[in-house]
Amino acid sequence: MLSTPFAKPIVLNTADCRRRPRGFVIAAMIAIAYVGALPLQYEVRVGLLAWGLVVLAIALARGRWPKRADAVRRIRWHPDNGWLLELDDGNHWPAKLGSGTRVCGGFVVLNIRNNEIGGLSLLVVPGQIEHNAYRRLRIALRLGNG
Repeated sequence: MLSTPFAKPIVLNTADCRRRPRGFVIAAMIAIAYVGALPLQYEVRVGLLAWGLVVLAIALARGRWPKRADAVRRIRWHPDNGWLLELDDGNHWPAKLGSGTRVCGGFVVLNIRNNEIGGLSLLVVPGQIEHNAYRRLRIALRLGNG
């Protein structure tokens, strides 16, 4: 059995660890709205319209798809129970660390894998989680206990 301070779970909020490309969605909406008014050749207009529709379709699919890596709200690690993914809808899925997980000087790269959801890569830097939890995560990963 592990000691009590070390046995506390580490919780990572995925919104703190990755950024969503909202600029592409805004650019796609502008392209769709103004494609008819732009003084461009027909082929360029069709290309802009197609690009905008594809970007919006991907954005909508990511927001509504229940079992995607984008739907992961939190990642929990407990020394006894391993990794657990918490989705936006409240469901929990077990997960494992992928081979690309790295502990570097000033950051940690987590590659989390799940058969249903797929892969999720997170960059964790000091300040995203409490200092003691960040230190415990780095130690556990270096020792191979993650």
